[in-house]
Amino acid sequence: IPAESMKDMVDLEEINLPKVTSVGVGAFDADFTTVNMPAYQFNQAANACLLPNTIVKLNMGALGMNTTFPASGLTLQGYTALEEVTVKDSIVLGSNAFAGCTSLKKVIGAVVLDGVGVFQNCTLLDSVVVKSKDVKANAFDGCSALKDVFYNAIGTALVPNKINDFAFKGTQVNLD
Repeated sequence: IPAESMKDMVDLEEINLPKVTSVGVGAFDADFTTVNMPAYQFNQAANACLLPNTIVKLNMGALGMNTTFPASGLTLQGYTALEEVTVKDSIVLGSNAFAGCTSLKKVIGAVVLDGVGVFQNCTLLDSVVVKSKDVKANAFDGCSALKDVFYNAIGTALVPNKINDFAFKGTQVNLD
């Protein structure tokens, strides 16, 4: 999608572009609520078109395990309206990837925690599938609704090898 090509489509609420792999800076000028771009490798240009107070549902399924998110300046930290995100299984999440996403309830897909504070203060998140045995500092700090952390989609409980400082502070997770 070329730069500024849909700039004047300000009433656009949903984009469904499953095959788009490239987005120019300023391609959109709208308050999206739903973004379905599973083939897109999210980067800094995408960040400019995803407004933090409007995105409710985001499919970023193309980012695979060879990519660490956030990369190239893109982060969804503070996207307070975001309720659901779809990621490719085993996506590697770096520091603060979804920190402060206070409306985030559902993460579809398994994640690898490779940074601190990945889901910090995601207060509505109640369960997540984590493919890492090392839970970094503050990973789920302040996730007050969090009850279950699974190792796989069939519900096997995560049994971490290492839990860093405040990883589960303020959660309902019982790792005993």
